[in-house]
Amino acid sequence: MAVPKVESAVESGRQPVRAAPRARVWLVALLLTGAAAALRFHRLGDWSFWVDEIFTLRDSLDPSDLYHGLTYPLSYVLIGASMNSMGVSEWSARLVPALFGVGTPAMAYLLGRRTFGELPSVIGAAIIAVSPWHLYWSQMARFYTMTVFFSTGSLFALHQALEENRRWYAAAGGLLMLLAVLSHYSALLVLAAIGTYVGLLVVLRWPRPRGLGAANVLLFVAPLAAGAMAVGPRAVSLLSKYAAGLQTGTSFANPVVGGAYMLVSVGYRLAPAVLLLAVAGAWLGISRRDRGALLLACAVAVPAALLVVAGALSHAENRYAFVVLPPAALLAGAAMSSICRPLWWRSRVLALVVPLAVALPLIEHDLAYFGSASNGERWNYRAAASFLRAHARPGDTVYSPMHLPLAYYLRNTKLAVQDLDVGSEPPVRAARRSWVVVEDATRGESVTRELAGWVEGNCRLAAHFPASSPVANYGLSVYERQ
Repeated sequence: MAVPKVESAVESGRQPVRAAPRARVWLVALLLTGAAAALRFHRLGDWSFWVDEIFTLRDSLDPSDLYHGLTYPLSYVLIGASMNSMGVSEWSARLVPALFGVGTPAMAYLLGRRTFGELPSVIGAAIIAVSPWHLYWSQMARFYTMTVFFSTGSLFALHQALEENRRWYAAAGGLLMLLAVLSHYSALLVLAAIGTYVGLLVVLRWPRPRGLGAANVLLFVAPLAAGAMAVGPRAVSLLSKYAAGLQTGTSFANPVVGGAYMLVSVGYRLAPAVLLLAVAGAWLGISRRDRGALLLACAVAVPAALLVVAGALSHAENRYAFVVLPPAALLAGAAMSSICRPLWWRSRVLALVVPLAVALPLIEHDLAYFGSASNGERWNYRAAASFLRAHARPGDTVYSPMHLPLAYYLRNTKLAVQDLDVGSEPPVRAARRSWVVVEDATRGESVTRELAGWVEGNCRLAAHFPASSPVANYGLSVYERQ
């Protein structure tokens, strides 16, 4: 029985998408890039390094580490090149992630519009541009924006290869996925989503794309196979050692709580309105047998499901789910466009209510992120180090469970900085004069109850540097031993 041809909320890869004038296309891309750049370069170097960024400095600048054992070296090579050419600073360390963050909205729009239509792609790209989650990682000396950029490009390239039977698209998709994996292993979640999508195309009784064949699949897999042979054994060895030290349940003893935390935290980072619209966009597209919507739905659901399982059974962080943001934003754009188009001819005011209801909370969060009360949603170790420079005496010892940022900022002083093992007796008992720097609230347990009690009974609060987000406390306290 023939399937009736129905126009989808997300334009199917099987259906021609009406081309917009070239000048308008590039104007929209330029506006998206400008908006993303304005947000991502504003105060880029103002925030203090925190411990994960110090790890990036170490892995990018230490030749003996050979770029993290050649497992995912691309991010370290690029960030290291930035710092080597411009000097080590908060700005130079974050420049490369910021540039990839600036380019992602325009890339999602330019590549997505051919498959999913003009309006859904504009809205989806705009969501990425103002997303607080994307802004946060764009201003972080880490690798996640690179992974998102390359893995999203790989999704689009593979989809075009399958829909139009263009083999160079398949090879380009495989190469982009290899670059994504070489940026960070969270790209493997997108690869799992691609595998799920291809498998569904085989088993579902949908019209198949004309490029679904062994040649395109092999061209996509070939770059990945070459990369796996080059770094695979070393990567498996490092990951095995890493996994051996992990605890059950994402810092939670209860696997159910760990899995629920992962699901809720990913939903919060995406933004509830974006998540709900993405679900609606997926349902609308899949109900019409839209292969583009199916691909995007797999790119959201498969990584999220795998991370929920990982959060319940082992250890995972919601940052690994960052790869779901572009496909979720495009699905949300599809749902929003399907709502706004009919309203536009009836009431343009009502047609603007939906995008404003989604955009305003995101923009409000962005403004709060840049405010002094938030401090970029990270701990202000630089300010704590400045305080210690002014008030500590040469020979004093500074202890901290997260000592690496302090060691970086106090590296040219005569102050000794030591790690404070949270599971042992405080070594500061025997110190002549010492300082303790602790985070008010942490991702894990950086201050045990015993240590917290000892600090309260034996030290006085010398300085406090508050910072926060809507759901977390990033305050930092400096104590002096009495």
